Amino acid sequence: MDIKISNLKKTYQNLTVFENLNLEVKKSGRIAIMGESGCGKTTLLNIISGLEKADAGRIEGLPEKISFVFQEDRLFEKFTALSNAKFAADRSINDETAREHLIEVGLTDSALQTAENLSGGM
Repeated sequence: MDIKISNLKKTYQNLTVFENLNLEVKKSGRIAIMGESGCGKTTLLNIISGLEKADAGRIEGLPEKISFVFQEDRLFEKFTALSNAKFAADRSINDETAREHLIEVGLTDSALQTAENLSGGM
């Protein structure tokens, strides 16, 4: 059976994460859920898996058993994004080279934020 999501809505206090979200996945199909950090990708997966409840909408066709591989942090929480980039690449690279790596992955504005303050999708 296909999975069909209709008019799904999720809010946290005064923040609407998504509303009128509609999606259909064919039984043999695959999809990629992509979007900017904080747009609701993880929230959607949490709702599909039953870890969170939607405020409105329906999900039909979910199998009785569903499996997910959850995101695991591989960063040093107290290090900045810049420090983590330097460590991951090669601790001997300079800040300028590490910043170039952050530019490549769209994290320029987050260079000085500690990993614990970054969204998991970053």
